Amino acid sequence: MKELKNTKTKFYILRPHNVYGPNMGNDHVLPELIKKLKKSKKFIKIVGDGNSSRSFIYISDAVNAILSVVSRGKKNEIYNIGRQDEHKVKNIVNILSKIMKKKVKIIEGAKHKGSVSRRVPDTSKLKFLNHKNSISFKRGLSEMVKFYN
Repeated sequence: MKELKNTKTKFYILRPHNVYGPNMGNDHVLPELIKKLKKSKKFIKIVGDGNSSRSFIYISDAVNAILSVVSRGKKNEIYNIGRQDEHKVKNIVNILSKIMKKKVKIIEGAKHKGSVSRRVPDTSKLKFLNHKNSISFKRGLSEMVKFYN
């Protein structure tokens, strides 16, 4: 990185963390949970005990964060695009259950090998750019449920 900082070329390194929203494909935790809940009658099996936490940023907020970096960011820097609020997997299932009007029991499953219990990016550089997220996690999940239902 040191060599790159001395270049005359202006660049930014953007590291998106758990961007979510409608039409994101099916191979991610949120669409998988929606799909499982949609099929489920009484229970949903999750990976691990549901206490691992993740942070998510809605696609429009991620795009706005990127625009903030490009317009006001310091050149030749690394920016994490994400949020600081954390959500445990079992709480995500509970939020989705309410949105989808489904009552299910959570069944714990095996953890993926190498899985970490917490993933939350350091987004402090975005704060200095006055970036503010506008889509709450619950609202974003509601939009996803509309798309995937």
